[in-house]
Amino acid sequence: MITNNRNHRPFHRILLSSVILTLLLALTLTGAASAVEFTHDGNVPAGTTIDDDLFISADKITVDGTVNGDLFLNSNQAVVNGTVNGNLIVNSALLTINGVVNGSLIYAGQSAQIQGEINGTMYSAGASVHLLAGSHIQRNLFFAGMSLQTDPESVIGRDLATTGYQLIHKGLIGRDAAVEMSAVEIEGSVGRNVTAIVDEPETTTEPNFFLLFFEGTDAPPIILPGLRVQASAQIGGKLTYTSPIEQSSAILSAPGGGIEFTQKQPQVGKTQVSLQKQTSLWFLARVRELITLLILGSLVVLFAPGALRQASKQLGERPLHSFGWGFVCLIGGLAIALVSVFIILIVGILLTVVSLGALSQAVFGMGFSGLGFAFAAFMLLVNQGSKLVVAYMVGKWLLARFSPAYAEHRWWPLIVGVVIYVMLAGIPIAGWLVSLVAILSGLGAIWLLYYHRGKQPAEMGLPAVDH
Repeated sequence: MITNNRNHRPFHRILLSSVILTLLLALTLTGAASAVEFTHDGNVPAGTTIDDDLFISADKITVDGTVNGDLFLNSNQAVVNGTVNGNLIVNSALLTINGVVNGSLIYAGQSAQIQGEINGTMYSAGASVHLLAGSHIQRNLFFAGMSLQTDPESVIGRDLATTGYQLIHKGLIGRDAAVEMSAVEIEGSVGRNVTAIVDEPETTTEPNFFLLFFEGTDAPPIILPGLRVQASAQIGGKLTYTSPIEQSSAILSAPGGGIEFTQKQPQVGKTQVSLQKQTSLWFLARVRELITLLILGSLVVLFAPGALRQASKQLGERPLHSFGWGFVCLIGGLAIALVSVFIILIVGILLTVVSLGALSQAVFGMGFSGLGFAFAAFMLLVNQGSKLVVAYMVGKWLLARFSPAYAEHRWWPLIVGVVIYVMLAGIPIAGWLVSLVAILSGLGAIWLLYYHRGKQPAEMGLPAVDH
């Protein structure tokens, strides 16, 4: 059966979002515990039993013993040959599991090879995951990355949800498989349904970016884009696939529930929206912006009224200087943030290379946390603070000419200016220009206020006076 679906939305994207959320939580926990080391060399010897949660951070980690609790590993290379009677959370470039995990596995790194048992669910993101013969995942497998391979005699007990470049499936999936990959090759078994989104077949493939992270024979075999179901494949339910073209000639096995093809349509434009709906959306956007600016402006008026007055005064007296300095500050702030990212990465990587893993974790954690806070504050000034300065200046200028009694009021210049700005910024096409001018002018005025802050210290601390 062939259908034409212009609004296809793969449901498993919702499932795969849980992978990213879970990995972020796991990495946060791992980073926080990186200062706790079980041994200096990262080994848990055979015959050793740990009756508690365990955190290990080392360049190379080998777990041959038993951990009766959750196990957190942070390393470049980790091997688990023993038993984990809890969840296993791993942040490692290379991971090998030959033992038993009586819980779920959460993994982020370059490459993972599974030959043991995971009696829960596996959440993974990285360049590749390889399920070797004899491996057994009791429940589900979630994977986001370049390559997922399942060898013959490997088992996923329930469902598979994956996205990335390629899937090479030769093992067993107990229930359903939801796949969004450029290349999909099925030789093994799927108990129920297969839902796949694939690219059209190609005869050649471009070099994959992820291969840069592999060395020598560690790289997985690369297959060509497209869908291929070999004669040895067994699909108990329906095969539903979405692709730019039909690929029935590459499906050599008959699924038990038949085949359904959905043609993937190119996006030729946005869906037409009624004028009434467009007006409603425009009005709601203006209301949200009005409320946001009024709330933030109220906080500034209450806690830093002198700063707002002086910044607007700078803008009124030196509009061209403010606009020019605003451009410099915007570009300079973004450039400083980018350079800071590279500095943190370089320092952290150098510390990792010299085997100071715990210190590198501290550099990454504190560096990116501090940078994130500073960048958030900078963007708050760019997106809201600059507009408040412009709005206050415009409101005060208008009131001084049409209602002088309210020009020095604590609140009215802000309220009038914000309302006028929101209305002008909402004008189709021209609105973005109004916003840009406001951002650059207001940001420059804030910078000039900071630069000349020593010239009016008394004014900066004066409380506003109500009239």
